[in-house]
Amino acid sequence: MDVDANIQFFYPTDSVNSASIEKGTYLIILNFLEFEISQLTPGLIGWFCPYFYSSNRTPKIARQLDFGIAQCFGPFLRGDHQLAEKLLSESNTVLSLCDPDPAHDTHTRRLLVTFLGVTPYRAGMWSTSRRPGASLVHYHLLNGCPALVIPVSESCPITAWSPVTMKSITSLGFDPAPLHDRICEFLDSVIRMEGILPKLRERYDEVLSRCVSLVIDGAVGLKDAEVPKEMMKKLDPERAGITFFRY
Repeated sequence: MDVDANIQFFYPTDSVNSASIEKGTYLIILNFLEFEISQLTPGLIGWFCPYFYSSNRTPKIARQLDFGIAQCFGPFLRGDHQLAEKLLSESNTVLSLCDPDPAHDTHTRRLLVTFLGVTPYRAGMWSTSRRPGASLVHYHLLNGCPALVIPVSESCPITAWSPVTMKSITSLGFDPAPLHDRICEFLDSVIRMEGILPKLRERYDEVLSRCVSLVIDGAVGLKDAEVPKEMMKKLDPERAGITFFRY
């Protein structure tokens, strides 16, 4: 049985383009079949929302709102932490303001920031990702995009995502400044100062800003990167962007 996901928004604003896929795509789910359509009334799903849908958590996002970051505060599943730790272990480069190793008890939560793509388990249908007691989703990490880890307070969401997709990030004329500012503001609202490495505390805002720039730059650079064509065929640019996982 599905339960509603507790989705809250950081920096919500009135929508400029209510039909944008960066906020979401309308889905009708009937007999576990999925049909994407352009215009319906309620049922909006953001680009990262299949992550919740596949684990029987239903996110609801009002079409009339835009937002800087979407945050999920529950329900929590053990797989949320397991995925964060797996993505961390598979990341080619990790920037960190604290000890990122989940095996080390630092007495504080940590947040992984990473560029991530999601695709259905089979046949391009998200219904194939829903299994009893399991969520089957393909996650795509790219070596040129570094991950970032920061210590966070207990008020930090379980997961979060930016609505700006790879399609926009790699488009001609994309300005990364607004995305950078929103992510920095969001991270500054959840960071736990006591957990930052002592040598970085006095200038953490400068270090954080630079690290966020490197994460975004890695995503922007994908438009010029020599990514194998087979890999890019598997990656949907409208289902990829910057995500956040607490562990």
